[in-house]
Amino acid sequence: MKVALQNYHARMRRVLDDIDRQLEGDLELETVRDIATFSKSHFYGAVRSLFTLLRICETQT
Repeated sequence: MKVALQNYHARMRRVLDDIDRQLEGDLELETVRDIATFSKSHFYGAVRSLFTLLRICETQT
């Protein structure tokens, strides 16, 4: 399970890194999703979960 979680984390990190590099340009959902190698529905759920966790962390600090 630990390896799977590390892989998942690495995939999301690649997405966030690409978003950082593309801040000034156009950002296509399909391109970002392909970087993570997730299906459309899986990517949506992953991003939603990530931002939900970030919001929770912000409210606790």
